[in-house]
Amino acid sequence: MSHRLRLVTDFPVPAHLRNALCQAGLKTVEDILRWRKSSIPIEGIEMAGLRRIDKQLSAMGLFCAEPISERNLQIYLARRDGATFASLAASHHLAPEAARIAYYRVRAILDAEAKLQEKIDAASFAVRDLPLPTRAKFGLQRARIFTVQELLLVTEQELLRIRGLGMGSIQAIKTVQSRFQATEARG
Repeated sequence: MSHRLRLVTDFPVPAHLRNALCQAGLKTVEDILRWRKSSIPIEGIEMAGLRRIDKQLSAMGLFCAEPISERNLQIYLARRDGATFASLAASHHLAPEAARIAYYRVRAILDAEAKLQEKIDAASFAVRDLPLPTRAKFGLQRARIFTVQELLLVTEQELLRIRGLGMGSIQAIKTVQSRFQATEARG
């Protein structure tokens, strides 16, 4: 499920922020995006709270994301639940092709965000959890390289300078780097 469709009650922020969002009538993360776009203040949410909300949106890959129009989101959700394009067109006063376009537009946005989230999840993957020899893991930790994202930025020359890494460890690290880079290229 897309993060946009998650309920505010499941949004990972402190309880007082969730309560303020719920009291303002926000039900989903998509509603939070609409609210952030509008810049309308909500009672009980100060600047520090806004930063925490933005940090969570960022962690979900949604910071500064454009909200989906209410009509298009309703069309997407109804179609996902089994409605036909003809019935959607009639209920929203559209041509069936316009309902189809709205549905696929929203689906494309949600699919792109899912791919982005996969990359974010992969990038924050810890080096200690990678299938690397112990010597390679310890060498990377000594060099203060803790995530895949950091590992992907390391060049072969920099690997050669890390104390305790032999050619076997370096080759294993390069293999892992190439796997993640191949995954990025496909995504």
